[in-house]
Amino acid sequence: MRYIIISLIFVLIHSQLEGQSCKIPFSIKFSERTVNSIKISWSDTNTDPIGWEIELIKKGAIRTGIPTTALILTKEFTFNDLTPSTAYEVYIRSVCSSTSNSPWNVAIPFVTVLSIPTACQVNIPLKDNGTETFLLDVKENGILGKDVFIDGIDLIVSHDWPADLKIVLESPQGQQVTLSNHNGTVKDDFGDIHDSTCTKVTTFAPGACLSLKNSSPPFIGSFKPDGDMDTWKPDTLSKGFWKLIFFDRAIKDVGVLQYFNLRFNKEKCLLPEDLTIIKSDVNSIIVGWKSVISCNTVKITIRSDGLEEKIVFAECSDQSYAFENLFPNTEYSITITGVCSDFSQSPESCSIMGATTCEPISISENFDNLPTCQEGCGSSCTINSPLWFNPSNDNGQDWLVWQGKTDTENTGPTGDINGTGNYVYIENNPLICPSESQIVLQSKCIHILSNSSQCDMSFYYHMYGEDITYLSLEISADNGQTWDKLFNVIGNQGDDWKRVTLSLSAYNNKIAIFRFNSQTSNGPLADIALDQIEFYRSIPVAELNTFYPDTDGDGYGIELGKILICNSV
Repeated sequence: MRYIIISLIFVLIHSQLEGQSCKIPFSIKFSERTVNSIKISWSDTNTDPIGWEIELIKKGAIRTGIPTTALILTKEFTFNDLTPSTAYEVYIRSVCSSTSNSPWNVAIPFVTVLSIPTACQVNIPLKDNGTETFLLDVKENGILGKDVFIDGIDLIVSHDWPADLKIVLESPQGQQVTLSNHNGTVKDDFGDIHDSTCTKVTTFAPGACLSLKNSSPPFIGSFKPDGDMDTWKPDTLSKGFWKLIFFDRAIKDVGVLQYFNLRFNKEKCLLPEDLTIIKSDVNSIIVGWKSVISCNTVKITIRSDGLEEKIVFAECSDQSYAFENLFPNTEYSITITGVCSDFSQSPESCSIMGATTCEPISISENFDNLPTCQEGCGSSCTINSPLWFNPSNDNGQDWLVWQGKTDTENTGPTGDINGTGNYVYIENNPLICPSESQIVLQSKCIHILSNSSQCDMSFYYHMYGEDITYLSLEISADNGQTWDKLFNVIGNQGDDWKRVTLSLSAYNNKIAIFRFNSQTSNGPLADIALDQIEFYRSIPVAELNTFYPDTDGDGYGIELGKILICNSV
């Protein structure tokens, strides 16, 4: 009995020593990836091993520890019949003899080439605090910018902190464009991770209006890539293996790719240009645009909070469309899309803001017909408006007529309420111009006629920037001797145009002047803008009250030195 026990102990020790001397394969590499296959190779320092065994599982599946392949006799193996766009884990061990195997190595992950589009909810993990590169099998054949065009790049990514991610798309020729450069805090994800149809996606599209930096997760809709696709070299081939690269810059908050699609089109459908509001009234808004090549039809969408959106189609060559039967005194956002064929349409335009009026318009100023002024807080600006002007006694700084974005980042609008016209604004630069200076935009004389609806005047204002001071509207019925405040707002109001409607019933049938009053700030982020100032029923005063001063004391006034007075008699 003692001999048998000693023999068994010897066998066990010998078996353990054999296992310890059988070394694990190392330097495992992948090559020749396709959507359904991949080649794996490795190195081995064992002396004349019998072969190798592999266990392959889909990531997340439970391991069995049982090989899924027959004994492999060479230091390479090709997996076939794999599932596209799928994460796997591979384990490999050396077989040194009939009684001796090495331990399994740690899990080595890989992902098959992504088919385009991927299936919905593919759930491929992203590397945490590292770089993950996916190959994309693009079948679309052509040359980008010549006979094939990128329509959009759609994705859904689950991630608790999207700002960790930088997302890059690389063409087969190695040209890269950054889709998202660390955008999105507070909220989660790119796209709707609970959408089983994968239609509520984040889309990166050339010509898209919105930017990720001015939006918040989950970024559902179309957005401009952070990089510029127009800078890609010409003659980029569309067919081949593209790369989708995720750079995760922080530990924790692991991401998962749930869906991806790279959409192409054989026809470049251009967006109609210069969408604008031509005219608005109590129940209607007329929009206009410029037709472009290949545009057959336009799709125009009008939206308002609490109301069902309305979509209409018109001939692109018509270049205008009238929305009728709208609600009075209501703000609407309007977009346009070019439709070139049943299979091709442009991106949706940036929205422009329009509003029906509460009453018929009697006076309107949108500054679009005025020349723009020289940029800079110290610039002198003569506003040749029939109604509004910069007075000469306002501390030497003027409201400026401008178009497009103001000069300073993170303050001021990017355009007027339509995006393409003019507006007036205060340029704030305390390094050049004095701070705490009062800046005034003043009206000429107006005969106020109020409406029973209590809707007599409206305007748009834009106050975006952390250093914003205030904006007020004041009225004087005694030629500027005293001023009453009609409107006042203080501080940052956000990066959008806001509309104000006012009643002038307290001044009905009086002659008055108005002034927009503001103040420059101690900080640079304080540009304030105005647009689309309208009156409903009130009219400009054609003849002012005239005062003839008695300069020589004879009891009679003289023509020379007469004073025009804007007040009620």
